[in-house]
This record gives sequence, C-alpha cells and structure tokens, in this order.
Amino acid sequence: KGQSDYAIANETLNKLAQHLQTRYPKMSAVAINWGPWEGGMVTPALEAIFETEGIKTIPMAAGAELAICELECGCPAPEIVVLGHGSQIELAPEPKKEFVVSMEGQPYLFDHMLAGKGVVPAATLQEWMVQQVGERVDLSNGFSCKDFKVLKGVRFDGDASLTISVALSPGIGENSYQAIVVDAAGTKYAKAVIGASDSNHTLGDNWTRHSIAREIQLPSISQLYQEDLFHGTVFQCLNDVVALDRGGIMGGFSTSVSTKSVLRNPFGRPHLSHTLMVDAGLQLAIIWTSRVLGQPCLPSSWDEYIQFGAIPAELVGQITLQIRDYKHRMLEADLLFADSDGQPLALMRNYKAVMDPTLKQAFQRVRTPANVEAL
Repeated sequence: KGQSDYAIANETLNKLAQHLQTRYPKMSAVAINWGPWEGGMVTPALEAIFETEGIKTIPMAAGAELAICELECGCPAPEIVVLGHGSQIELAPEPKKEFVVSMEGQPYLFDHMLAGKGVVPAATLQEWMVQQVGERVDLSNGFSCKDFKVLKGVRFDGDASLTISVALSPGIGENSYQAIVVDAAGTKYAKAVIGASDSNHTLGDNWTRHSIAREIQLPSISQLYQEDLFHGTVFQCLNDVVALDRGGIMGGFSTSVSTKSVLRNPFGRPHLSHTLMVDAGLQLAIIWTSRVLGQPCLPSSWDEYIQFGAIPAELVGQITLQIRDYKHRMLEADLLFADSDGQPLALMRNYKAVMDPTLKQAFQRVRTPANVEAL
C-alpha cells in the first residue's frame, strides 16, 4: 500500500534511538511509533478499515498528553508502540536464537537420564528462557520466572538431536517477555513469563517459615542417590538431608565452578539462574514424595521463581521445601534457597510435581562415573 518508505524511515529512527541510548547511557532517547490518530489524515472511511484490523485511533488530547509525559519523564525502552485504547493486534515475536541439543553436545544429559533417555532438566529449560530474555533486559540484579510450565519433555537417545530456540513476545508489564522453548518443527516444550524482579531482594509476604523436624529417619545421601534419585555425578549436589517430616524437608547442597561449567550454555554467556541449585531443590521433592508417600515425582510447573541477584557458581547453602498440599498424584510446595549464612538467594512459589509410582522403574539405570570424565 505504498507504506514501505514510511516503514524504513520509522525503523531508522528506532535504531537511532537504540544507538543513542547505548552510546550515551545517561541520556534518554526514545522513538515513539504512533498508531493512527483521530482526525487529520484518518478519514471516517479509513478509521473503519482500522477497526476491522483491530486498531483503535488515538484521541488527540490523550496522544498529546502521552507525548508530553515522555518528554518530561523519559522512557527506559528506546522504542515504544502507541495505539488507541482497545486495540487488539498480535505483535510479531522477537527474533529467535537457534541451537542444537544432543547427548554429544550436552554430555551432562548422560547424568540426567530417565528410562534410558537423556532428559533436559526443568531448571535448564528455565535457564534457556532467562538467557534469551537477558539479551534484552538487565537481569543481573534479579529476575522472576512466572507461570513456568513443562509442556513436553526434551528427551534424547543415541545420536538424536533437536534444533531448539526460545521464542519471545512482549509480556504484561515493563521489561517482561512471554518465552516458549520450541523446536524447528514447532513442538513446544516449556513456557514462562520472564522479567526483571521487583522483589527488592526480600522475601516479603511470599514466605512463612514452618519448623521441620527429623521425624523420618533416612539413609546416607549416597544411598538416597542410589535408591530414590536418578541423578548422576554432575547433578549430585545434595550433601545431606537435615530434617524430614510430613510438612517438608530441608537439605544442604554445594556446587563448584568445575561442576557448573559442564552445563554448557548454548548462549555462550555465564549462567543467569543457578541451574544446579534449582535442580537440587527439585531432588528434595523427589526424596519427600518417595519417603513419605511411596512414589517419586517429576516437575510440572511453578507459579514463580524469584532470584534475588547473581549467584556464584561455587556455592554452599541450604534448601527448605515446605508442603502446601498433595492430592490426586500432585504435589504442591514452596522452596526457599539460602546461602550458608541463611541469606535468601531465591524463592520458588507453588512448585507442582506429578507423582507416579511407575517412575521408580524409570529412575533405575546404570550409573557410570566414566560419563563425567568426557566432560
């Protein structure tokens, strides 16, 4: 419709605003991509066409007020889109970064196998989405992962591989994105809403501590890894279980730089979330359901994971899992991750896991320490 010249000019201004914000961080530069305004070039006939496309016009007074606000207050984003109230359009997803996942390329999968197949951990799926959003939003001071859900397990055996990407689309609120892990065929594996955290590094009302007693006697942690868990050497981060009753479980963990480095990040950058720490928390859930209810569990979803800042790769800490409910083969719990001094590192709210007694057989496998030597 002869709009290509306008589009090119607008995109030039978008990129100029990005360049100016990057080069002069203390300066505010924003390109406002205006939708159609009431009046002027928008005739009643043209307004009717916009209506059919789900685009509402911008009232003159409201548009002028927004422009003044942007000039006075500034905007953290270099590009914004302004449409009339009630507009309903589907925004194009952000560009995707593709990477190949396989047993050979990610050899840590040999230490995370179910029924003979390597399975990408839920904590790694979260990390991939956080990494993709981290290219657009500063998450170094903390982030939140809301409405995380495993849609389909990413499983491998033999020489199989998958081309994976993380598709992004704008979320609700500033600096927030809806993320979906998807393969080249369009199969979706996980989704979440990722954004910078507004928790101010405090637990607030999100956590109420309950006492957990050592009511249920447990074998050594090495026996628990043999009898209850399927995790190989790379993921064996739990040191002990200090308390276990029907209300929850507490355990100590430790990770090292060398161990975390084998979780090769396809984005080529340091990890933003502490995948081994998160996975250790999910291991405690398996121990709890196995010892208290007699059946293992696997992760399904969580309402929110809040990380209060950057977490070092080499870490000693403690994880507390408090039970919310368990019924119909579904466990619901909250998890608090803390360092050795008891300072909160992260919080997972309303973690849900599916319990199934048949998982006992899937958890059994031959564990070969030699798998780790190749890492």
